[in-house]
This record gives sequence, structure tokens and C-alpha cells, in this order.
Amino acid sequence: MDTRDKKLEYGRGVRWFRRLPYQERNVLGDQLVLGDFDWRDWFEEKPSAAFLRGVDDARIWWEMEQE
Repeated sequence: MDTRDKKLEYGRGVRWFRRLPYQERNVLGDQLVLGDFDWRDWFEEKPSAAFLRGVDDARIWWEMEQE
């Protein structure tokens, strides 16, 4: 995957997280922080590392806004 594709995937991850309902954001955040995250619980196919970085960064930003 080249740099352009990574940026696109990252953006897709951010947008995916932002579309999650509030409660699902909390569940996903807990799984990511506690190490219980299993991509099969959320996706049919394994997402790219760039996508998951976008998801996690969006989660971090969202949690910071909640304080």
C-alpha cells in the first residue's frame, strides 16, 4: 500500500468511527484500550492497519472532547 492509499484508508477509518452511535463508540474504545478488540466483532473483512489507526485516532480525539 503506497502513501496515498494509506491516507485514504486512514480517512475511511476516521469517518467510520464518527458514524458510530455514542454507545458503540464507548464499547469500541473500551475494547481498544483494554486490549479486548477483535476486528471480527466489528468487520466482515480484516481492515488495514492504516484504517485502524484512523479509527483509534478518531476515538482518542472524541474522548478528549468528552472531558
